[in-house]
Amino acid sequence: LKAEYESIDTDKELLIVKRNGKYGLYNKEGENLIDSQYDKIKPLPNGVNVIVSIKEKSYIYCLLDKHLDKSPYTSIRQLDENYLIVQSGESYGLSDTHGEVRIPISFQGIDKLKKGYSEYHPSIFRCDLNGKVGAYSIIDKRIVIATEFDNIEWWNQIVFKVKMGFKWGLYEIGKGYLTEIKYDSISPYNNTKITVSSN
Repeated sequence: LKAEYESIDTDKELLIVKRNGKYGLYNKEGENLIDSQYDKIKPLPNGVNVIVSIKEKSYIYCLLDKHLDKSPYTSIRQLDENYLIVQSGESYGLSDTHGEVRIPISFQGIDKLKKGYSEYHPSIFRCDLNGKVGAYSIIDKRIVIATEFDNIEWWNQIVFKVKMGFKWGLYEIGKGYLTEIKYDSISPYNNTKITVSSN
């Protein structure tokens, strides 16, 4: 690079450059990816996205296709290697790494639905709204479990544990309730049976 920058910082295979108080981005081959016009540039751990910010708005840049999404966000953070949580005002949605919004920006929180300690549903996500929890399918592009529960956990395939107050039940997407919501706990017994407890 030419000696025209105030600073050059390395982040893996990227070079974050500063000129006239603004930041830009090069790869290590010296190719200019983003002109020096932003207040902040932050590569994400997924190695695919860079978040660029200007005038308190953030944008998604994808290194794979060298595309800068023009949708402005209040904040952007990485959920996992495939998805980003995007915020606009007080509302949150889900974007993929190319900047396509997969869950509308209309919820108070979004997270992955967990089964056990380390397994997560690949296409159905937890959505929080007005103090309650539901589930959104990015394949069906709709809410598949209404935001009316106190907690939801992934059970298997399209069956979920749902909680109201202190009680749990089982809910299958497309069918509805498999049990009443009246159990203190629900645990797997084998592939076809469950163990429940109720005081």
